[in-house]
Order: sequence, then C-alpha cells, then structure tokens
Amino acid sequence: MHHVAIVFGDIRDGEDVPVRLHSEDVVTDVFGTSHRLDAIMKAMGERRRGVIVYLREGSVGVAHQERKRPASGDREDHEEARRRENEWREIGLGAQILKDLGISSINLIASRERHYVGLEGFGIHIAKTEIL
Repeated sequence: MHHVAIVFGDIRDGEDVPVRLHSEDVVTDVFGTSHRLDAIMKAMGERRRGVIVYLREGSVGVAHQERKRPASGDREDHEEARRRENEWREIGLGAQILKDLGISSINLIASRERHYVGLEGFGIHIAKTEIL
C-alpha cells in the first residue's frame, strides 16, 4: 500500500503550507457528486502552493472498506467520528510524508477543527485550519 502526495508549487520554505489529509475513497472521489478534491486541487493550483496527502485504505491505522460510511450529504454519528479520529491519530496522517517534504507547519484544510497527535510527534504544527 502506498500513499500519494500531490505537491502544488513551491513548498520549500515548509511554513504554513496548505495541506489536505484525505482518506481514500476512490469510488466517491472519482465517480461521486461531491467533487471536494476537485475544488481543493483548483484552490491549491490558484494559490500555486499546497499538498494533498491521499491516504490509502488498508494501511495500519487507516479505516478498512467495511467501515460504515455516511451516505452522501449525511453526517457521521458521534461514535463513528470519534473512531475515525482515533484511527487517523494512530497513523500519523501522513506526517512522515510531510516531514520528508520539509514541512514544519501547515494550514490544514478540513471539514472541522482537528487535533492530530501524529503530526505533533513529527514536529509539524497546525498553524490554522481552513474549514471546507
């Protein structure tokens, strides 16, 4: 299993880099109606800066496909959200990838405020969160 990092523009300074940590959902991402990734890629292209880390399912700590996903437009329940948060903390959310890219602080692009222990363990600071 390999994760993918898509880098937009010059991120060499490693400071306040816009970052989207995205858990794999190929069917929705490719064939779904949300187009969330399209909008994020367009925004990063316009900014000429950013990184999307696409986390593959089936890796340690990343949810497996049998996990109940909320239907399009539905919100996940509190227990599901807490379980997903714990899974993502365990894997470090691609923190190793961001560290290898020389990133020390990020502007996290997410659906809600998040606190990721895995990022802090690699010395990556969340400078701010941009809510989708």
